[in-house]
Amino acid sequence: MVDAMADQSMPLCRQQLHQGLKRDHKLKHQGRLQFGLFLKGAGMSLEVHTLFFQRDFTRIMTSEQFNKSYSYIIRHMHGKEGKRASYTPYNCLKIILGNP
Repeated sequence: MVDAMADQSMPLCRQQLHQGLKRDHKLKHQGRLQFGLFLKGAGMSLEVHTLFFQRDFTRIMTSEQFNKSYSYIIRHMHGKEGKRASYTPYNCLKIILGNP
């Protein structure tokens, strides 16, 4: 679903993150945070969000490594871990200025 809509529906900065994820099967922390919050803001559920990232990340690591290192941040973005806050996607100005 996301792959089909990426080129025509995502802002350029999110398209670049999506292309990087597809190419490298990983994103650095800020990229995961920015892209993950965008997907959450677009209405992606926690379960689908986790599966979306797991599908690419497990091309270079095991499912166990993904669950140990990356699933927590996805649950945190959705308000299920940590201080249980519901975070919103970064706006363009926040991304450009680099102070999320």
